[in-house]
Amino acid sequence: MNKKYIIIGVVALGLVVGGVYLYTQRKKAELNKDIVTEKDALEIVTILGEKDTPFSAEQIKAFVPLYVANIKKETHNQIKALLSKKESDWTLEDKVTLALLIQKVLNPLKDKLPQPKK
Repeated sequence: MNKKYIIIGVVALGLVVGGVYLYTQRKKAELNKDIVTEKDALEIVTILGEKDTPFSAEQIKAFVPLYVANIKKETHNQIKALLSKKESDWTLEDKVTLALLIQKVLNPLKDKLPQPKK
């Protein structure tokens, strides 16, 4: 009789542990889809480099952490869409998004990089 209770207890414990594991994995997946990755930042660097002067290795190294720390996934998607449009087609929301990119990433990037000697 005791073996029966032990087996039921082990199975119940396994189900509880499995349920908690699956729950935490689902929560992690939900959190990670809102986080900008280094790959996303490099994608923006590439797009910006194609539109204007390409970034140097030093600039990319400084840009990526700033971008990841200051930009949310939703804003990243807006920036990507904005950079694929012509400037004449930008809406007010697009201009605000660009201002956010400039304020949070590009201006601090200038401060982090060594200034060229004159």
